[in-house]
Formats: sequence, structure tokens, C-alpha cells
Amino acid sequence: DLSDADLSGRPLNSIALQAAILDRCDFKDSSLSSAALPMASMNVADLRGADLSRADLRGVSLQRAVLDRARLERVDLGPFEILGSSRHLKSANLEHARLHSACLRHAVLRGVRLGAAAMSHADLRNADLKDADLRSCDFRNADLTNADLRGARASNARFEGCKLAGAKGFDAATSRT
Repeated sequence: DLSDADLSGRPLNSIALQAAILDRCDFKDSSLSSAALPMASMNVADLRGADLSRADLRGVSLQRAVLDRARLERVDLGPFEILGSSRHLKSANLEHARLHSACLRHAVLRGVRLGAAAMSHADLRNADLKDADLRSCDFRNADLTNADLRGARASNARFEGCKLAGAKGFDAATSRT
């Protein structure tokens, strides 16, 4: 249990912390590139400016974690269910996060703040984005097939080249501010 540890600004590349308890840890501006963190608990963690590129985050719990300016390129969050599970991104802040090519299939991202996130080429098939803040997001060439965008706010978001077959609430989301 490493809860409450101050690991800010540290090079933690390729660290293996499977199923670790990292609640309330300070990872601000740390490098966790290629880290193996499957099933870890990172609730209320401060990940502002952290580099999580290529990290294995399958099944990670990030409840109320702050991920402003976090780099999450090519991360694997795996298919996971947020509601009814301790592994979720509920209330997580992913504003300005870089999620290029991220795997977010079946992710439940209800109410998550993704404002200005870079999500080009992300796989969001069957994702639940109800009530999410998607303003100014870059979804170019992302796959939003069967995604649920009802109640989401996506003004100024970019959707060029997106796959939107079966997406619910797309037109309403893009007209909301």
C-alpha cells in the first residue's frame, strides 16, 4: 500500500505495480511511460502533467483522479464498466489529455470532463459518454460506432473522418455549448 506517497516529478518509467493501492498519491509531472498498472487503485490521485504513454491501465480505478494535461497516448484502459464497479473514471478530469489511439471500447465515461482532449484515432466503440464535457475535443478519425453521446456537450469538437454509425445523441451534442 503506497497510499498518500509523494512521487511527483519522478521517473517511474516501466514500473510494475499490478493491483497496487496508490490512492491519493501525488504523481504530478511524473513519468509513468510504459508502466504496468493493471487493476491498481489510484483514486483521488494527482496525475496532473504525468506521462502515462503506453501504460497498461486495464481495470485501474481513477475515481476523482485529476488528469489535467496528462499524457495518455496509446494507453490501454481496456474494456471496463464504470458504474457498479470500483474500476472507473467517474468524475475524473481528462481535460487537455492526449488520448491518441487510446482503447476505450465499452468505457463508461458519464460526466467525465474531456474538454480539449486530443482523441484522434481513439477507439470509443460502444462508449457511454452521456453528459460528458467534450467541448473542443479532437476526435478526428476516432471510432464512435454505437457510442452514447446523449446529454454531452461537444461544441467546437472536431469529428472529421469519425465513424459514427449507430451513435446516439451526436447532433444534439454538437449543438450544445
